[in-house]
Amino acid sequence: MTTEAAIERYRRWVSEQPCANCGKHGPSQVAHYVGLRGQSFGRGTGIKGHWLAETALCPACHLEVDEYQHSDAESRDARRIDRSEMFLYWILRTVMRASDEGVLP
Repeated sequence: MTTEAAIERYRRWVSEQPCANCGKHGPSQVAHYVGLRGQSFGRGTGIKGHWLAETALCPACHLEVDEYQHSDAESRDARRIDRSEMFLYWILRTVMRASDEGVLP
């Protein structure tokens, strides 16, 4: 069973990581998964998903992702798919790094 303290320690660790998109070190924000499979991770209206479904993004990249600027796809649906896939990739890399560093509870 995961404790709140362990979850908070993980979130602090995530916020200290370089941006998952551009690699910039410095202030990062914990970005919660907002992709197509959000409900699978417990996301809902006003509810953030599972604590493992997050990654670090710098403020500029976080804004780009929120506004679909990260994708050059023409259709809105294609941009949504791009965002979802990129987010899952970033999350998986974050979880793998956390596992390698012994951060996960």
